[in-house]
Amino acid sequence: MIFALSFTNPALLGGMALASIPIIIHILNRRRFKTMDWAAMDFLLQAAVRNKRRVRLENLLLLALRTLLVLLLIATVARPFTKKEDALASLFGSEGATERVILLDDSHSMRAGQGNRSAFATGKQLVTRLVERLHKERANDRVTLVLGTRPYRGGEGLARVAVASGNYRKLLRSLDTARAGDGVFHVRRSIDAILDGYQDKNARVVLHVVSDFRRHDWMGPDGSLLPEARTALAAFSQRGEVRLVDVGSNPVDNIGVVGLEASQRAVIAGVPTTFRAEVKNYGPGPASNVQVTFKFGVTTLSTRIERTLQPGDVATAKIDYVFRKEGPATIAARVPTDVLPGDDEFRRVVSVRRSAHFLLVDGEREQEAYRSETDFLAAALMPPGKRSSGVTVDVVTEHAFSGRDLAVYDGVFLCNVYRLPPDRVKALEDFVRAGGGLVFFLGDQVDPQVYNATFYGRGANAGKMLLPLYLRDVEGSTRDYVHLGAPDLDHPVTRFLRGINPIIFRTVSVQRYVRGDVPSQGEARVILSYGDEEGLPAIAEKSYGDGRVLLFTTAADDEWSDFTRSPLYLMLLHETVKYVVRPDASDSTIFVGTPISIPYEPAKMGPRVGIVPPAALGGSEIRLTSAQDKITKKLSYTFVKTDAAGFYTLKTRTPEGESVERPIAVNVNPVEGNLKRADLNALAALPGVTLERATEDAALQTDDSDRTEFWRTLVYLMIAVAALETFLAWRFGHHKKEGIAAKGKQVFVR
Repeated sequence: MIFALSFTNPALLGGMALASIPIIIHILNRRRFKTMDWAAMDFLLQAAVRNKRRVRLENLLLLALRTLLVLLLIATVARPFTKKEDALASLFGSEGATERVILLDDSHSMRAGQGNRSAFATGKQLVTRLVERLHKERANDRVTLVLGTRPYRGGEGLARVAVASGNYRKLLRSLDTARAGDGVFHVRRSIDAILDGYQDKNARVVLHVVSDFRRHDWMGPDGSLLPEARTALAAFSQRGEVRLVDVGSNPVDNIGVVGLEASQRAVIAGVPTTFRAEVKNYGPGPASNVQVTFKFGVTTLSTRIERTLQPGDVATAKIDYVFRKEGPATIAARVPTDVLPGDDEFRRVVSVRRSAHFLLVDGEREQEAYRSETDFLAAALMPPGKRSSGVTVDVVTEHAFSGRDLAVYDGVFLCNVYRLPPDRVKALEDFVRAGGGLVFFLGDQVDPQVYNATFYGRGANAGKMLLPLYLRDVEGSTRDYVHLGAPDLDHPVTRFLRGINPIIFRTVSVQRYVRGDVPSQGEARVILSYGDEEGLPAIAEKSYGDGRVLLFTTAADDEWSDFTRSPLYLMLLHETVKYVVRPDASDSTIFVGTPISIPYEPAKMGPRVGIVPPAALGGSEIRLTSAQDKITKKLSYTFVKTDAAGFYTLKTRTPEGESVERPIAVNVNPVEGNLKRADLNALAALPGVTLERATEDAALQTDDSDRTEFWRTLVYLMIAVAALETFLAWRFGHHKKEGIAAKGKQVFVR
């Protein structure tokens, strides 16, 4: 077939009958009249006989032009077009092949949908329909399929396929095997990758964005369009058309686990640890009696959230567990499977330690038992017996403290230490800033002014150093005492006092303590006060970098109080240790799509490093290659294809040949559970952007811009025919005077 011609308004072709009007007029003008002879007409009749054939041809030509003019007018209104790159389209100026990019959102939220059909399945069906139609109607078009969670520049995601012959089947096979993953839709990165792939500025490019258009991908918290999304769409609209194809549905009931962590900064073998799972109701309706299942390795425990979760509510499910062996351990928390299964589970890896290691610096060391500053403290933290408290301590004098490597400890207790040299103060600051814990106990050797200058700061630096409070004078005497007062029941150190009879505070009598002022600015917080009228601070804390600092304004021994004989002493110390202990750097989690980076440590690992992804990605070990970091100049191993949630296992060997395995938790980003929709009207209002919905028949079809129309050409042709008809009518009516000699006179005939 040379061409396939169609019409936008085929019903108007009935107007072609109007082309008979000039013919009818012509026929009517030829009707015969009564003939009368007139002698004076002889000369004219002779001339008419001579020009009869010419006049007939002129009339027929004008009739044809007038008929053609009517036909062109009707055809122009009917708007003829061809959808093939055929001879007719080329003759009338076809736009040529179109570069089509289908940006298919394969993020986790695309698994949701209405009924048993996901948004991703709907999107794949529309894309398949488009490719098949292009193969039939615009075989020279080229199609590129890009997946929105992994738009690798120059990779398999940007393979360009011409839909002619059998090439399109390869694209359809790839599309058929595609699945919505666990990642997040990267709008800006995807469009940047597409623009980088099309350097031909003259090519016509159409971008089809097939997505469920969830709010978190396109809108900010205030409801406005994300700047990066606006910039990306604007950049592409300068190159071609942007068509947003909505395959999403309204929000449905969905419960997700958005976080999982241990209540303590360190997990100790043999010591109970409380784990907390944060559960959020993303659905439009309330959810009640939600069951949360915790999995510790192969052990499964369950609990329930008693209160009803309203839309948008977050609740915490808690459970205690005791790990018996040290080393890395996997934990997970999940809720029952719903319409979006990936966010129903959250994973984490914790490093279970044998114990937390603390250094006790004794400012008044004595040989006699329980006369030193740290004797009661050491006995409370590491009591004798077979059962471990989970804490080990080393005790040194303040003079021996200078030679200690702080990196091997989780925290330091300074007990009635008079002063420290500047280099040790700097080492302490670095230690706490990096995550270590620091606890001050005061005493008779502490000079408040020295402490203020050394640990609190002066001038613009006041309150910005380690000490939480500005110290004044020593209060009290051996004959007077105060009890402990009301604690801050919201603080982790004193939270255990909730529900305890307040009379227990009267079991502690403090004769002497140092008055402390809370700075007006800073992070200092009083968590326990004395029970006198002033309510001066007994315990205060502050954060310093990644570490934490606690200050007890009395002594650690029994010289200033009988605190050491109270049950509160033991309980407060162990809660203090849990609060200030150095966190384990490996107790972390990453989200799908975030590369796993493993620094090379020659002392701990050999050069051969592999990683085993979860079963969804094959479950076979992948050998990793080291590369040098451009900034640190250190070697590291990187694994980028974290496309599925689950536990990845790092496998290596020590320099001695011992096999080492370490799990790494990868989770679905919690934002994917939020199924709220973006404002599609705001997106469609952007320049160069049009909106199509999956429910519309026109969604992802070859439309007017995909065909060659001829109405403009017909208008120009109609103007030309009208001008030619006018000129010829004038010309035929004003021939040059043709002389006919008759009796010495000129006779002119038209």
